[in-house]
Amino acid sequence: MKSEITIVAFALLSVAMQKPPITTNTNPTNVTGIPVGKCIDCHSLQKGNRRAVVGEFNLASHHLQSANLNEKDCRACHDLTQHKKGKVRLHNADTGEIITLTGNPMTDYAQAILLEPFCLACHDADGANGQPPFSDQVMPQVIDASLFDIGAHKAGGAAGPMTCYGDGETFGCHNTAHGSAKKNILAPYTADQPPVNGDPLREEEGMCYTCHDADGPSMFDQESLFNLPSHHHISSIDQQDGSKVECTNCHNPHTANPSMLLADPDSGGKNPWTGTKVDFCITCHDGNPPADVSFPANYTGTGYDKSNFIGSTHQSNLGAEGCGHCHDEHGSVNQSLLELKYVDTDYNSYSFGDGDYALCWRCHDETSTVFGNNAFSTKHSRHVSSERAACVTCHDVHSAYDPGEPGLINFGFAIRNGFNIAYRAGHEGSDAFYLNGSMTTGYCYITCHGKGHSPKSYTRNKNPMVDCSECH
Repeated sequence: MKSEITIVAFALLSVAMQKPPITTNTNPTNVTGIPVGKCIDCHSLQKGNRRAVVGEFNLASHHLQSANLNEKDCRACHDLTQHKKGKVRLHNADTGEIITLTGNPMTDYAQAILLEPFCLACHDADGANGQPPFSDQVMPQVIDASLFDIGAHKAGGAAGPMTCYGDGETFGCHNTAHGSAKKNILAPYTADQPPVNGDPLREEEGMCYTCHDADGPSMFDQESLFNLPSHHHISSIDQQDGSKVECTNCHNPHTANPSMLLADPDSGGKNPWTGTKVDFCITCHDGNPPADVSFPANYTGTGYDKSNFIGSTHQSNLGAEGCGHCHDEHGSVNQSLLELKYVDTDYNSYSFGDGDYALCWRCHDETSTVFGNNAFSTKHSRHVSSERAACVTCHDVHSAYDPGEPGLINFGFAIRNGFNIAYRAGHEGSDAFYLNGSMTTGYCYITCHGKGHSPKSYTRNKNPMVDCSECH
């Protein structure tokens, strides 16, 4: 048994390492040619407990781009008035305040907290008090301090022991401002954590999982959800099918808080999202996703373009949070991230209460829908129970073939996926099903399970089947 476990573990680790680590930058900072006796000369070598920091500017990500490192760049952050006295002294670019570190902020949370205002002094709207901090003349990425101050990842925020600087595991997302083997100067800069499947360096979702996993410290275990059979494809392994979305398309770690978890995907995940949950999902699921988001070429569901959901019967009744009533945005044991079971195969043997259409019965009453006299008169029982037609044979829960049409009738999924159904007598799309002018009678022109409808008609009860007002 132990040998089998070892083989499986080794196989998973091998898969995880498919994405090779990036350890050098394509345009590293040139740190050669500096006169002896300058900062670079001493700090290129390890001495005692002092590590050789100059080489860190040659790692995959680092401060100072496309320029030679010089003493002025060192002084942009470091106060040297008490140099060689055993403590790192930094100065706030906005206020001039000196921050004296008495311990290691990579391992000491209290020391890491001291660096928050120091980092934000340059990562605000005006850089280093209105100027680029380094000789490369590049302005830093802007972090809105007002939003960071109320964010969950601020020291003392909703995430608990968290801040910008730390060990990359129990607190803090960045360490050493010089450089990192990961992108965005993520911690630990040595990239020596155990790899995550699909993210060996832990510089994407793996970075989030250091806190958002089963043992926390976050209360939200997202890693387990993304390991369920159905999930958004944030792993590089999943993305081999052409799909792509990242945690940071939907969340901004610098601004997220319990009342504002989402970021606008159209802004690259930078700006807070202020709209409805439905509109948030439609930002990507509208047939025109953001440039850095893509979908697989093949799919088994009703399609990734859900723009026609807006204004549909379900959207109108479910309200602004509509998508969340059926889908878990991170992962599910059911297909298409559905929260409950929803069978989408032809000839499904139906029995009352078996849960095959549990998602429908969350809002619709199973007895009255299948066996009652409703908007499909008394014919649901014949179709679903006797003829074993799945709900999705006739209904697209997101939109009817013709937007706004009652009943969400759309045979597209069944036709495309090889169900025993075909359009009949030249009637396709809109013509395959329609209601008369008074909307009291419906007509179908299809052949389904070998039975021709040329057309089949039914008397339609226009009274609503479900009163959603109690929940929505």
